[in-house]
Amino acid sequence: KGMSERGYDCKSIKMYPLQRSGSIFIISLVKLFFKHLKMLPVVIRLLFTGKPVLHLTLGQSTMSFFRVAIWLFPVMMLKPGLQMVTSLNGSSFMHWDEDSFRKSFFQVFLKRSKMVTVLGEKQKSKLESFGLPEDQLIIVPNPCELIPVTPDFIMDKHSGSEVNLLHLSLLIESKGFPEYLEAIEKMAAKKKNKKIQAVLCGPLSFTSYCTRFKTAAEKENWIKTKIDHINSLNGKELNVQWIRGARGEEKQKLFREAHIFVLPTTFPVEAQPLVLLEAMSAGCAIVSSRVGEIESVLNTNNAVLVDDTSAEQIHKEIEMLVNDSQKRKKLALNGLKSINGPLSLHRYHETWERIFKQLTG
Repeated sequence: KGMSERGYDCKSIKMYPLQRSGSIFIISLVKLFFKHLKMLPVVIRLLFTGKPVLHLTLGQSTMSFFRVAIWLFPVMMLKPGLQMVTSLNGSSFMHWDEDSFRKSFFQVFLKRSKMVTVLGEKQKSKLESFGLPEDQLIIVPNPCELIPVTPDFIMDKHSGSEVNLLHLSLLIESKGFPEYLEAIEKMAAKKKNKKIQAVLCGPLSFTSYCTRFKTAAEKENWIKTKIDHINSLNGKELNVQWIRGARGEEKQKLFREAHIFVLPTTFPVEAQPLVLLEAMSAGCAIVSSRVGEIESVLNTNNAVLVDDTSAEQIHKEIEMLVNDSQKRKKLALNGLKSINGPLSLHRYHETWERIFKQLTG
């Protein structure tokens, strides 16, 4: 959208995944084939365009590699001078074995790219260890699409007597929602000078990294039981509610009403969570961890970063921020400077325009 507004002619090539659920495998393959036929007009246009730039957002699963390779490699054979930039938004590749098949397949794509964008220094260093030259790698941090609040909004927001807490994410254990609730439980046992409203927002979700809860029912029951217990301890001064996901204006309202955003993630393939940028854009003080590329957007000037993500430590940091409005204001104001500066949409568009101009000469 941003490049189109700057006069670039942008066309999207949608790469549909294989949907296996609720269907016979051969039927799923046939459906996928007809979906991919929709790509042909744009692919043909790509072949007959003089000096196009192909921007590839590359997934990091074996299936995504095959899905891209089926059409990309023939295109590159028919158009050998095609300039390609590949963007990596996940962090799975950071944990692959040196001799893994996925790594080898992955390198085939990257070596055919003129440039590769990553989210931060850790990812850049990893790809250098894969043999990619430094001048081929460009750091492009995620931008925030939400309209940022103003400094006056932040000053007013953090001057009241009530404090709102928020954890918003897919409810995966390693994203830190159990520690968030357990930290609040520790706070509920103490008498407060402030009224605290806490929100847990997100749908139940499972990944291969989930180990604490075996079923969705077990996870849901634990959340409900924990919240009921917290609210029974000190319901008038401290109250918790669970919202099963939010989008659009509802999501933005949650961020703007929150004073402290908590994401003590240890997710093994964490990259650069967009929710942290959204929290900064809304003037929240943030408590998070140092995993993935979080430190490429957060530091001790604009957030509280912990190495220990235990409930005890998270409780300690939340309680400190609840009782120190000046600290919250300072972190939120510094976060807003980041959002209006290096993490702004304007800076993001400028970076991509430089990349495209360099590729087209």
